[in-house]
Amino acid sequence: QPNPLTTGAEFWATFAFNAVLRGRSYAEPVLQSDGSLELWQLAPTRLQEAHEERRYAVDYYYEAGGSRRFRAGELLTGSGISQDGVYAIAPWKVAATAIELANILEAFGRNFFRNGARPSGVLTSELPLGIDARERLQAQFNGNFAGVINAGKVPILEAMKYQAITVGNTDSQYLELRRNQVREIARNWRLPLHMLGEGEGG
Repeated sequence: QPNPLTTGAEFWATFAFNAVLRGRSYAEPVLQSDGSLELWQLAPTRLQEAHEERRYAVDYYYEAGGSRRFRAGELLTGSGISQDGVYAIAPWKVAATAIELANILEAFGRNFFRNGARPSGVLTSELPLGIDARERLQAQFNGNFAGVINAGKVPILEAMKYQAITVGNTDSQYLELRRNQVREIARNWRLPLHMLGEGEGG
């Protein structure tokens, strides 16, 4: 057990998570009065790397106040890919564009199913419609179409012409775009797709 508040499994899971997400993870060894050694995970949000030319340094700002500069050998570190052996490359920064596109696609899908009114067709009239008639049709349209539960319904109206609506390429490719973003993001972490439940064998 690394410290009284954290089990070994919890500590190493957090340590690995920060290293994979942010490129580097830090833990402070603390020698106790009885000679035992405790390991305390350093919160990445309170860390600031302050490396100098061929000198390793990390500033840590404690929650209770104050800070300390750690030098090489004073911390347990876990690191990802680095170009110079000092500054780690955070995978999420490399994958920022792919993650942004995935978020945009998710927001599109959420808004599409939450607010969208996508029937299988529309009814049109060759005769001019008055304000009352349009309002009545609008109310019936919203009542029959709005929301996921009413998807695909067609209202029955008098003296109207039905016109089918086909699904465009953008809509039909939505799911494929979502799958592609999963693959693109996983590539930055070098994760095999089967571990994410994706692909033919997922």
